[in-house]
Amino acid sequence: MSNIEQHITVLKKSDFEMITACFDEYYFIIPEQVIKPDAKNSNIYNIGYELPIKGDTYEFPLDFNIIDLHFKKVAKVREGKLYDLIPVEEYKYDNFPALNMMGFYINLKSLSDYEEYVKDFNSFKITEREKLAAFANKWFDIVKFRKIRYK
Repeated sequence: MSNIEQHITVLKKSDFEMITACFDEYYFIIPEQVIKPDAKNSNIYNIGYELPIKGDTYEFPLDFNIIDLHFKKVAKVREGKLYDLIPVEEYKYDNFPALNMMGFYINLKSLSDYEEYVKDFNSFKITEREKLAAFANKWFDIVKFRKIRYK
């Protein structure tokens, strides 16, 4: 068995919260031959808190957004700190890099990309694995800000 810990990271604005795995590390566990996340940076981060934007297996820019369409929330990170947390309905595309709640880059280059991304997401149920995989393959880039290390 690996020594990987499972915790959660919570971004918080008053009573409004987002659970994210953006700051989890990803390791290939050699004896098990699997990739597993390690939530060693798990914590509760309130507005204004500095976030762990650089880890052993990832490095995010100082400014980005975390978009979680499933739970309909967006976290705005500016200068490495949690700047705001809003319902997705209040989000306006702003040209900052976007990540999903797992920390995977979302290939958005324009407002029309964002609108298509939302439309695509709403076109299937999260339990439809083949459609979910096609959506992920179209929109997510797992290695833009991440790498997998060995343990």
